[in-house]
Amino acid sequence: MANTWAIKLGRPAWSILRQYILGNRLLWFFVGFGALTTYILWPFYPGEAGVRDEWVGNVAVEGFGFLMDIILFGLLWSVFDVYRERRTKIRGYQDELTDYIPWEAQEGVLRKVGIIKRLNELQAPLPFWLRYICLKGAVLVGADLKGVDLSGANLETACLHAADLKGVHLREANLCLADLSFSNLEGANLLAADLRDANFEGTNLKGARLWNANLEVADLRNANLEGADLRNANLAGADLAWVNLAGDDWEWVNLTGAKNLTWDQLETAKTNDETILPAYLKENAPESYKGKFASEKGE
Repeated sequence: MANTWAIKLGRPAWSILRQYILGNRLLWFFVGFGALTTYILWPFYPGEAGVRDEWVGNVAVEGFGFLMDIILFGLLWSVFDVYRERRTKIRGYQDELTDYIPWEAQEGVLRKVGIIKRLNELQAPLPFWLRYICLKGAVLVGADLKGVDLSGANLETACLHAADLKGVHLREANLCLADLSFSNLEGANLLAADLRDANFEGTNLKGARLWNANLEVADLRNANLEGADLRNANLAGADLAWVNLAGDDWEWVNLTGAKNLTWDQLETAKTNDETILPAYLKENAPESYKGKFASEKGE
């Protein structure tokens, strides 16, 4: 796991370990104390040259035993100290990110992005409640944001390529022009979200809730929408080439001007009489579907 994250973040795993070792003063104290004690007692160890008295040799044996106890205690304390320091650092980052939620300036966005990346680097969870956070234009490629509540967040033009957004809450969030290509949004809550002109190419939206979402002119090529709920969503002008619609709920969906949608795709989804189809589909509708759907707006 450490190596995976090290490669992903562009840092060798050993450099992270080195950072902990070199910065741990307590560990170096015990190492130095052990080395000094060994240097003093070694000439008196039984069997070595220089031993003149059996009593001194016995004292040396006890001294070595005490030394090993100290070294062992020091190592255990150092591990605990690293763990404590990590927890303190994580808590500090989480509190700082929460404090910066309303900061809309570009400097604020950059600081929030930096904190999120540091928390990801530490494999630590983000604060659950990040509602209405401003991350406009943020670059969070490959970020781990799964399960976070980003309801009402401003992510306009943000780059979330290949990000893990599984189970994330994005209700009424602004993702206009955002890049979510090849990201994981399985089970995400996108109710009434503004997704106009967003890039969802190759994105996993399996089981996502998209009621009343605005996907106008969105790029959904190769996206997986299996089991997604798009009731009353607006997909006018959206590109739906090779989209998996199996089990989708497309009741009251507006598909005016939607591109590259086929009957083979649509027949796997749940529709109703209020589903508005693009003109080219209505013209070539199978006999069983003719007259079933609402007319396209403008016809």
